[in-house]
Amino acid sequence: MASANQLPLARKLVVSNLPLPANLASSSTAEPAVEVLEEHIDQVPIYDGQVAISPVFTHRAVPTSNAGSGKIELAEVPGAGIVLPNGVNLSHIDMAPGHYTPIHRTTSTDYVTVLAGEVVLLTPGAAFDPATGTGEVIKTLCKPGDVVVQRGTLHGWHNSTPNWIRLQTIALDAEPVTTNLEGSDAVHALPEV
Repeated sequence: MASANQLPLARKLVVSNLPLPANLASSSTAEPAVEVLEEHIDQVPIYDGQVAISPVFTHRAVPTSNAGSGKIELAEVPGAGIVLPNGVNLSHIDMAPGHYTPIHRTTSTDYVTVLAGEVVLLTPGAAFDPATGTGEVIKTLCKPGDVVVQRGTLHGWHNSTPNWIRLQTIALDAEPVTTNLEGSDAVHALPEV
């Protein structure tokens, strides 16, 4: 059983333009008031409480729309809850001490920022079989403020510290992942795993 997560719940501030008063419509320099909505972000435990995902914000399409104000409902993110088709998914991931995530790939471009603690990024150093875990694994230590730009590669995470860690992830839907075959122009499709 994991130790209790001591990281504070994250706070979300959604800042939007309010409607411009009608009497200012003819002014080219008038700006609307701004609404600031504050809420704490709920955590969803997975992996028997070893990981907590906190959905922060979603966009159903890019470019995004900044129209409107008030509470904005998050889009339902299918599957493992990482990739929103044609959109963007922003979340926090808290990970218990000693926890490993399985080596996996998503059809997305991910921007992962270490917010609290240190985490080890696990990537294949040579051909790798994620079903069996067979192959060389490279371990890269990521510290607070580091940003990992994950471009559809096999990867995993390991919290090798005695404390909970927090990552912020921004996952953008991407085209299916491909790679060239060594020594040729042939293209090989890579599946989600």
